[in-house]
Amino acid sequence: MKSHLKWLLIGMMLAAPMAMAQTSWKGTSSTTWGTFANWTAGVPTASLDAIIGDANFTGANQPNSSSTSVCRSLTLGTGTKVSTLTISRGMTVSGNVTIGANGQISHTSKSTSLVISLDQSFWELDEFRVLRGLQLKEYRDL
Repeated sequence: MKSHLKWLLIGMMLAAPMAMAQTSWKGTSSTTWGTFANWTAGVPTASLDAIIGDANFTGANQPNSSSTSVCRSLTLGTGTKVSTLTISRGMTVSGNVTIGANGQISHTSKSTSLVISLDQSFWELDEFRVLRGLQLKEYRDL
């Protein structure tokens, strides 16, 4: 019995960092993506998932990425809060991009185009809302 308890505790300790490798948009400070106070666990990084539109989104400010930004994966609008991510510079998402029924991406730059590369079939996405000049580029890593 003690052996099972030991392995359970080890498993929980190893799983805890993985569960915390995400940050949710609060939108309480400003619209700026890079503002620490707008996120529950700091600004997203290449090793930190970004979630926009869950129960943590309590502020009035929608996120705006006006400088080059990164995140491990992006989840947008899968909760009840209608969420629009405005992107005017480059954004790199190294993992999955999930856009729910309450999520939108707006690209405001007139001088550059926004390209989203998908590593899964585009048709697997339930819904994809596009505001202004979005190009989709599908590829598979073979």
